[in-house]
Amino acid sequence: MASNSVGKQKDKLLLDLSSQKEKIEKYLSSLKNTLLLIEEGDGVPYWNGENAYQVINNIHSYISKGYDLLEMIHECESSLKKFH
Repeated sequence: MASNSVGKQKDKLLLDLSSQKEKIEKYLSSLKNTLLLIEEGDGVPYWNGENAYQVINNIHSYISKGYDLLEMIHECESSLKKFH
């Protein structure tokens, strides 16, 4: 009986991980597209200058770290499935 409960908890966790992963992917994609729009504009960047470059570099870093997080979530999800 207890293993059935553990199995249900794992299933719920896997479903939650999958749902959160999809949300993160969607938001990262949106952020990446928005950043490209800021950088490229309509042929001329919408925002430039020293402050803009620093902010843009930070956003690139956040996007990169977000994809690293997605990879970690994927590894966690795969590990849980192995023990399912």
